[in-house]
Amino acid sequence: VVEGRHLVLVRVNAEAPALPSLHLCDEQCEHAMEGEGEGEGDADSNAMEEEEQEMDAGGAQIEEVGDEGEDGESADEDEDDHNDNDQKEGEEDEEEVEVEAEQHAEEGEGMDADASTSLAAPDPNGQYFASLLHPLPPDLFRRLIYRRRAFAVVGPSIADRVRDLIAHDLFGLDLTEMLEASPSESIFAWVASKTAAGLSSAPSPGSAPHETAKKARGGRVAGATAHRELNERVEGPGREGERRLQPSRQVDSCEVSEAAAHVLHADAGASLYFRASQELTDKLVPAVSSALGLHWAARYPSGDHRGEIETFVARRGHVTDFHSDYMENFTIQLSGKKRWLLSSSAIKNPVRGCTPHYRGVGAAEQQVKVHRLKVPTFTIVPPPEELDDVEEVELCAGSVMYFPAGMWHRVECTEDSVSINISLMPSAWADLLCDALRQKLLGDGLCGSTVCFESLAEGRALAATALQEAASRLS
Repeated sequence: VVEGRHLVLVRVNAEAPALPSLHLCDEQCEHAMEGEGEGEGDADSNAMEEEEQEMDAGGAQIEEVGDEGEDGESADEDEDDHNDNDQKEGEEDEEEVEVEAEQHAEEGEGMDADASTSLAAPDPNGQYFASLLHPLPPDLFRRLIYRRRAFAVVGPSIADRVRDLIAHDLFGLDLTEMLEASPSESIFAWVASKTAAGLSSAPSPGSAPHETAKKARGGRVAGATAHRELNERVEGPGREGERRLQPSRQVDSCEVSEAAAHVLHADAGASLYFRASQELTDKLVPAVSSALGLHWAARYPSGDHRGEIETFVARRGHVTDFHSDYMENFTIQLSGKKRWLLSSSAIKNPVRGCTPHYRGVGAAEQQVKVHRLKVPTFTIVPPPEELDDVEEVELCAGSVMYFPAGMWHRVECTEDSVSINISLMPSAWADLLCDALRQKLLGDGLCGSTVCFESLAEGRALAATALQEAASRLS
């Protein structure tokens, strides 16, 4: 176990016992769904009814939830303190991660390959999540890793753990069948775009691992002038003409048909991105969400999952430059190898990603405006100081990696590769509170009436009255 500032890495040596399978069989899935509907579903429904009653009784639940929210913020602050100042606590966490992981690896915790698919498993959802994280115990993951740092399991001989997953759920990685099973209306094909002068810093395929982070940092520092111009471009008009300023290694993303995707992938070296089958999503997303304790936050009001599984079929040499996502991500490497660079960002609990790796700055402009509401100094690409301590990991077949929302990451395919990514987008406490407040305020009175005014002054006066009414109802 190697613990860094941004990443906890577990290396499994060739002599270690086989890791548990990452395939969730149909019988387990049915058992899990029944348990979710009969047990957790009823519990969640009862909990929601109790919350509504308590809110109606005077807002006590709102205060309670607010306290929990403060705890969450404190956890993030504790993480920053740990990263910057508290070396002793970091050493204790590292020792705890290492000792408990080694104990679970030696004892197995009943998590051999047979147990991972056993129909007698008392908690199929928890069992699958444990298989995903093995040898790290799930409670340790939730306590020290989740939403704080990245976590990866790598090793030279762990490809067997994805064998059943590939055979039963991913059509043996046959591209034609995977595309046909995808619910995506069209397939995204990614091809490399030309970069602006002075910003092409991406390492060539096969670069030595210890040189990759150095090159990525060096290219950014060398292109500091263009880096500054790109950030100024986001702040508003005034740049000379319509000159485009590109971060390094951008990609063109285009929506194509299944037939065109085959041609672009085989003949033009395009990398493909599309959703995995709905059947696989219905298996793994609720399994992981339930084990994380997301409960009702893992579903939309319609009942659909607040999550999906993306499939990446990438060619050797493809680079997705530094960007960040707003989802919680679990990546499973199915074949080939990918080299990841990871670094934290100043944004916590992001509501949008930041994707400057796509050609053009239109979307990135809007993303940066949103992030600067929280962090006024946020930049469209990681500033040099955030790349000084970038951490690197190479995933091979059978590797699993988790990385939290908001983390900067750069991905290079060192071989042709296929991977899937379980993306979770759970509701925030703010969603619950706002929905509850809305229900509280609707009804008789000004707050429940439709907006209607003849002048701006009248509108402002009515808004002030509505705020006073809301404050009196919630007091």
